[in-house]
Amino acid sequence: MVNESTEFDALLRLRVLIIEDQPEIAQALKVVVERDGMETAWAATGAAAIELKTRFDPHVALVDLGLPDTSGLSLIRWLVAKGDCGIIVVSGHTEEADRVAALELGADDYVTKPPSVRELIARIHAVHRRAGSRHAPAVEAEVPEEAAVSAKPRPRPAMRIGRAQVDLVRRQAISADGEAIHITAAEFTVLEQLVDANGAAVARERLFEVALRRPMNFEDRAIDQIIFALRRKLADGDDGRRLIQSIRGQGYSLHLDQV
Repeated sequence: MVNESTEFDALLRLRVLIIEDQPEIAQALKVVVERDGMETAWAATGAAAIELKTRFDPHVALVDLGLPDTSGLSLIRWLVAKGDCGIIVVSGHTEEADRVAALELGADDYVTKPPSVRELIARIHAVHRRAGSRHAPAVEAEVPEEAAVSAKPRPRPAMRIGRAQVDLVRRQAISADGEAIHITAAEFTVLEQLVDANGAAVARERLFEVALRRPMNFEDRAIDQIIFALRRKLADGDDGRRLIQSIRGQGYSLHLDQV
């Protein structure tokens, strides 16, 4: 007799593309990821990564910034344009500028080498959940009729935020000039939390938990970088700081009437 749950689990098995030019590091990442039950493929160059991306069709890509034939940032830009897999930078670059640049281009997360095994696995799963997956099988649980109404998401009309028109349902943003604004999955999640708070402050701990799926670390500036990116994308300069305000000891708040 076929075990249906085993078949279902196999369909959901995550595929992770490791883009890393150092074989010993790539092998260590492969062992860690495959031990968690995921499939892996390894590319040592940007060119190999582009070829493998089409053939392997990963759910998540782990990208090193220091590739021999191309800039890791250029590769991130290419992966973001494809728009069908999560992106985690795994890099020895610890400078804040590198982290901000990668996140600004659309990477979903950034970890420094050597990553904690448990943290890396947790981040892969978190990015996959946040980014969604077109690879998931089309299986829907039957919803009891009495639960159907409560199960429906609360409607979110498109709204003007700063100088952009933002649709939180479709996760789209359009500038005042009619140009599409690229906002990452984590950035949209933070923006949703700020909108739902209706002007009240949202704690950084909450944003870490919901948007990044990890506990807050006071040395981790990822949420601050996301806020910086949202300010820049929605309203530059002082207008951005007035739009999303930092409340000392409380977190961040969104003020739609300020811009």
